This record gives sequence, C-alpha cells and structure tokens, in this order.
Amino acid sequence: MPGLVSIKGTTIDGETFGGSGFIVDPSGTIVTNLHVIENLDHGAVRLATGEIYDQFVVRAFDKRRDLAIIQIPGFDLPTIKLGNSNDVEVGDPVLLIGHPIGLENSISSGIVSALREFEDSNVVGPGIKTIQTDAAANPGNSGGPMVDEDGNAIGVVTFGLLEAENLNFAIPINYARGLLNVTGSYSLTELRGELADVVDVFKQEETPKRWKSLTSGSTKVIRTDGDYLYVETLLPAEALQWTQMPLMEMKKTGNMTGDIYTGVSSSREACSYLHRGFWEVVKETKMNWCSSQIPMAITSLTPTRIEGWAEIEVVADTVEWDCQKCKWKKRGVVRKVPFAWIPE
Repeated sequence: MPGLVSIKGTTIDGETFGGSGFIVDPSGTIVTNLHVIENLDHGAVRLATGEIYDQFVVRAFDKRRDLAIIQIPGFDLPTIKLGNSNDVEVGDPVLLIGHPIGLENSISSGIVSALREFEDSNVVGPGIKTIQTDAAANPGNSGGPMVDEDGNAIGVVTFGLLEAENLNFAIPINYARGLLNVTGSYSLTELRGELADVVDVFKQEETPKRWKSLTSGSTKVIRTDGDYLYVETLLPAEALQWTQMPLMEMKKTGNMTGDIYTGVSSSREACSYLHRGFWEVVKETKMNWCSSQIPMAITSLTPTRIEGWAEIEVVADTVEWDCQKCKWKKRGVVRKVPFAWIPE
C-alpha cells in the first residue's frame, strides 16, 4: 500500500480527471495507464503519505498497451515489487489496489478468471494479452496494480466491461518492464503532440460492409461480432416470394494456414409439388417452405476481395428433392464450388 499513488489533474477541456499508479523505483518512477494522463493539461501526484508532487514528466508510453511511465523527483520512496506475468495462471488469487471513485487506498480480491486477447477494444489495441479477473474495480482503479499472493505487481488495472459486473482486466506487467528502460522526458503538452504523430502501421484497413458476388451478382451485407461473421444476401422483391432468410453464419477457425471462417448458409425456399388425397382423383398443386443449410467457408478476406467455397449439388440430373417432406430422395455430386466477392 505505501507504494500506491494517486494521479489527478485538469484536462484540456477543464474537467477534473484522476486515476492510480504505483512506484517501482525509489527515485520516483511510477507505472500507470496512458489514458489516465494523456488528456491532462496539468497533473500532480500524491503519495500514500500525503506528500504531493505538483508536476511530473513522462518517461515512456505505449498507446497500444495503454501504459505510461512517469517520473517525480523522489528519493528513497517505498516501492511495489514487480512479478513475472508470464507465470500467471487461471485461478491464481489476486488483489486490486487503487483509488476507485475517490475512495483512496481501496483493496478488492478475486482470482484470475482468464487470459485473453481482444481484437477490438476502446482501450488497448488488437493482439494485446490481458489478465481477466472477477475482483471489483471502478473508475479510479485505472493505473493501479494487480498483485499476486506474494505482493508482487503482475498487472496494471486497465478497464472493465460496462455491460457486465466484475469483468475487469489488467495489462501484464511484463509489458511495462520493457518501458522502464526508456529514458525519455515529455511534458504533458509534448506527450499529446507525440501521441498525435503515432501511426499504427499494422492497423488493418476497414472492411467494407457491402459486397457484390462475381458469380450471382447479388449484394452481400457483412457484419462481424467477435469471432463470428454474418452475411445477409439482399434479394430483389420478386425473389423474396420464393426465398426467405438468406443468412450465412460463420466462425473464425484460428487456423492461419486454412479457412479463415467456416459455417453454414441458411435459407427457406418455396417449392411446389402435386398432391392427391386418398379419395381424390385430381392432383392439387401445393407449395411448401423448406429450410436448408449449406456448409461454406471464407478462405481469404481482404478489404478489396473475399474468396471462399460452398458445398453445392453440381450434377442436376441426379438430384431429386421431395418438396412435401423437405428432404432429398436422391443426392447428386456435392462439390466445393468457389465464390468471390468484391466491394459494391
């Protein structure tokens, strides 16, 4: 607890903002979140003893990992020892220490619930490992340490999911260890200038939402949700009389050398058949709606082209479908037929 600090300041918009941090070197080196300080116009640090340092400099920062190393002119200050986040395992007991919503020096306990990577987060960049915990955290905990049962900092509390209770995350401390070797010196004004110049060269171009099939000419609308990808086929009004719910649902496979997404294409299609009752002489034409699912996969997805395959009956004269029972009487030859889409 003596190594915990409170960071508070005024933003460029004149609002008061604060968070937590922790001392890792007796000379006043402090680890915190970048989002705690990046919008501050003026900031100060208060130690657990009540001592206040009215200014600090930024030694290093990592926007992708939401980390910052700041420096106050201290001497012989209490520190929190750093652990090795590579040794963290699911089920390990942890404590979160910080100043949530103005309640200074608060502690909450829990366990490591999972080790995760987020593809899309408002706080950390894609591909960054995080430590998930069920220990309670609130605004103001940001930048504080997650410590293990030996009192070593193994993570930096970063964010929680607003739509869920007690789903909080910390950035592994080993990411911060590397930053401690950087000896820059930025004021808060200079930090904002540096952040404005940061370019993510690995950021993927945004994938278009609407695509045109090169085989059928139909329009596809794509939506992603985590590891899932949904594709809706937009049909003309006259086609909707015979086809309903043309929707593809696929999930990311994680196989870098194979399919990117695999799943099925589902729809309900109308078909007619001749029906004759037991006592009827004249056959009556009836219509039935049959649901079907076709296995498919996307094997290449870029901002300019999507390629994949779908399993389709390709030999028409051997196919026999029972509309009344919605099942095959006789199957044809099923092959993986390739398809390609381009932005509309």
